[in-house]
Amino acid sequence: GTYDEGTEVTITATPSEGYLFLEWRSSDGGSRWGSSSVNITMNNNLGLQAFFELNPLSGLDVNNLDSIKSNDDFIFYYNISDGLPIEWSNEFMDIMKYLNTIIPVNKRQRINPRDGKSEMHIFAWNSIEESPYKDIIGDNSGACICGNQYGRYMVLEINNNEFIWNSIHRYTVIVHEYFHVFQINESDIEPPYFKFLMEGGAATLESLYTQQHNNYNYFLDAQTNVSEGATNTPNLYEDFGVAEVNYADSVFIFLALVKELQNKNNISEIDAFKKVYVQWWQSGREGATKELLFEEVFGFSLNSFYESLKNYTPDLNTVLPSENIRLEEIFDGL
Repeated sequence: GTYDEGTEVTITATPSEGYLFLEWRSSDGGSRWGSSSVNITMNNNLGLQAFFELNPLSGLDVNNLDSIKSNDDFIFYYNISDGLPIEWSNEFMDIMKYLNTIIPVNKRQRINPRDGKSEMHIFAWNSIEESPYKDIIGDNSGACICGNQYGRYMVLEINNNEFIWNSIHRYTVIVHEYFHVFQINESDIEPPYFKFLMEGGAATLESLYTQQHNNYNYFLDAQTNVSEGATNTPNLYEDFGVAEVNYADSVFIFLALVKELQNKNNISEIDAFKKVYVQWWQSGREGATKELLFEEVFGFSLNSFYESLKNYTPDLNTVLPSENIRLEEIFDGL
């Protein structure tokens, strides 16, 4: 178009389905803009070109397992390698259907905000095979909610030894990583992370799930290596850099918080779990510190909680939850 000198013009590039916006470039090669919508002041003739790229996460030819549509159209897409036993694939489906029913991931744009999609791809394979998804996810391995320039996705590389040893972790890891999606997506802003609430909560959920569905105490099988740091220096477990075995210290701190909530607020065990599993992840808001949110949600300060941990013995048996807890009660109302 033609514009008077000094006129400010707004230009916006909208990618087609399956594509991502990269940048605007000026015709003289002197300017680039990474935002899809930019304001340009017209002082001379100017040509602009928008650049896009295909998003490899879009339109993937997922295998024959039905993908799950969660609440409000959040979609999980399943990419399951043929190298995994059919028994694992079937159990994976059952676990995902159950979790989607009681802990639905709502439609927001926090998981993949760049392309505005309320969806997540899950890539699963056996550790004895080379990752069949390397062209899309690179060298990511193990179990994680990972991401690259194309968005976030879930990685489930199942250690082949877990099939040989019949380890229940080959299934509990599904519960663990699924709950991370809920944690990340539940808040309207960047969630109020604490390692002991994020990883301790997800690891605890693994054990609560197996306790309910497999009649198996995974707490005592995998999470008993609690160190004195859990009671002496719990502040270190706010961050993700401190090492621990199977998140045992974070699980201990998480369960101790549940005990403190019951005792100090005179509430039931289920209501205490509701606070750490639901209310906390819904509490984030702009400008609020983690310390402020902690006191608002839990009714006592973070420092006072740390002081109370000094009265505990770093023994998981002292904070174990009831054996009859049902996840449906904790997440009722979602």
